[in-house]
Amino acid sequence: MATLKERVQKGTIANTIKEQKEKEKAKKEKKYRGVYEEVGKGTWAFRLTRKNKVMSHDTNRGGFATALQAKKARDDLAYEWAHEKPTEPTTTRDYTKTFQEVFDHYLENRAFTKRESTTRRHLSLWEHHIQPKWGNKKLAEISKADIENYLAKLYKDGDEYNNFEQGYKYSYVEGFLKLIWLIYGYAYDNDWLEPERYRKDFENKKTKLSMPPKQDEGEKIEIYNKEQIKQIISVMKEGNLYISFLLCYYCGLRISECMGLMWKDFDKTNHELNINKQLLYSQEEKIFYLGPTKTKKSKRKVKVPDKLYNYLIEYKKQQDKDKQSKGYKNTEVVYDRTIKDKEVKIVGGDFIQRKE
Repeated sequence: MATLKERVQKGTIANTIKEQKEKEKAKKEKKYRGVYEEVGKGTWAFRLTRKNKVMSHDTNRGGFATALQAKKARDDLAYEWAHEKPTEPTTTRDYTKTFQEVFDHYLENRAFTKRESTTRRHLSLWEHHIQPKWGNKKLAEISKADIENYLAKLYKDGDEYNNFEQGYKYSYVEGFLKLIWLIYGYAYDNDWLEPERYRKDFENKKTKLSMPPKQDEGEKIEIYNKEQIKQIISVMKEGNLYISFLLCYYCGLRISECMGLMWKDFDKTNHELNINKQLLYSQEEKIFYLGPTKTKKSKRKVKVPDKLYNYLIEYKKQQDKDKQSKGYKNTEVVYDRTIKDKEVKIVGGDFIQRKE
């Protein structure tokens, strides 16, 4: 065992004392409120929460050499928040806009960012339901309670449009909620709605606008039996949509996804279909175009069962053979709009589903 003199010479006692002091210092620093050590970085950070009547927001800042520095920075920020003066709005706010004025402005300036089918659905809800009730009323004067009572009434009894014969389905009423959220959000973006009102009614999880409780609607899902499926198959075989029917039947694809499939989307090696677009029709432009999938999650790879795989292989051979015939037409025009702000004209195209 090393003597005291040897330990002093080696510096082990000094190192032990230094380590002990560092441990005590670290233990003390951990007691600072809202201060924590950044894992794997050897630095310190702080968290400070800012609260008001409507919401709370966490601010995190790091990179401090010591916990004491982090604590001081946290105290300085807390003091700054406590003594800051309210900022004057940089834009002129107008809270007198009617629901009609905001909706019209949205249609002219923002609706083009939505799918055409979505805008048609919004117009239907607006013209048949929302406009007659609230079109001429100031948006700021329609309270959260007014909207929630309206949604509950639609769900329970319906409205003038269906002569109050019965309540609308829950999923249909959800469409009203989404449209109202959209228009109020647009009003907020344009300074036509008080920020506090928007945060409270449309952002705060505890107080935001919501649907009425869902009731048991007693819906029974009807499914086809094997005999009915056989009848459908026999009918579909007579037309030129049989391949699309098989794709829907075996892979669960949307019709628009089937129509948008090209042979390059068929992975023969892995027996997969790459679903990354859909074929849509523009009523306004009278054209067919390829657009992104309905949602981000709709973009996917789908396994192809052996029966469908074999059929696709033979179907491709027959399609290639047909292309060699004199009467084969390859003139259909489709516009590729899968990439934002870019359009490519496709003539013919190597689509799996083709016109006869």
